[in-house]
Amino acid sequence: MLKENDNLANLEDVFKALANKHRLEALSLLLREGEASLQSLSKKLHMPLKTASRNLTILKKAGFLSARTENGRVIYEINTSSVESYVFPLLVLVKDATSPTRKI
Repeated sequence: MLKENDNLANLEDVFKALANKHRLEALSLLLREGEASLQSLSKKLHMPLKTASRNLTILKKAGFLSARTENGRVIYEINTSSVESYVFPLLVLVKDATSPTRKI
């Protein structure tokens, strides 16, 4: 029962991460650009640095992003080594939904 509760908590984190327009925009941006610094993402997403950091941390906790420090800056990128099987299909969904060639 404990393992099942852990899995449900992880899945809850994933859906909470995706249930926010700003986080979806951040994922879309990183899917297009590959990687970006916290400062750059903050500027491109038109949000304060602290807000951007909080949103990116939520995406990282859910398994969508990885981060590294480079020259004193935090660089975020899509987590291509996620062990969670649901991460890649959800990223494809975000990419498809935000594609400029998407027809409605």
